[in-house]
Amino acid sequence: MASVKWSELYRWALVEVEFGVPKKDITDDLDCVDINSNHRFGINTNNEFSYRHMAVVLSKNVENSSITVVPLTEFKDGDLENKSRVVLEHHKYKYFLYKDTSILIDNITTIEKKVRIKKIVLKWIPTPIRRQIQKAMLQSFK
Repeated sequence: MASVKWSELYRWALVEVEFGVPKKDITDDLDCVDINSNHRFGINTNNEFSYRHMAVVLSKNVENSSITVVPLTEFKDGDLENKSRVVLEHHKYKYFLYKDTSILIDNITTIEKKVRIKKIVLKWIPTPIRRQIQKAMLQSFK
């Protein structure tokens, strides 16, 4: 699959990423999971299997091809009380969300664009979401 063009990737873009270890790089314990049929995109380096996830681009490094993103995940109980989470309700953003979603401000990470970014979902997220992310970042990293 072709990589996303660097010139088309903007700060505040909503993208599909693969946070996990690609199948081609998994060399040990291949018998413990059926990576060929169940986990086409590889295995997450954290605690869940890594199908594609959505993330918001916070910055892109002009010196190399790394970008900083904040991941989105399914809304869970307790996310509303957690000041390092931004909760997005499906009914407000039906054009790009399939269910209630949490933005994990406390899981900001830097990834390699050439390997991990698979698709641009939106070139820019709506301004109210940007403001919510910025506010949560200020609250989380005081």
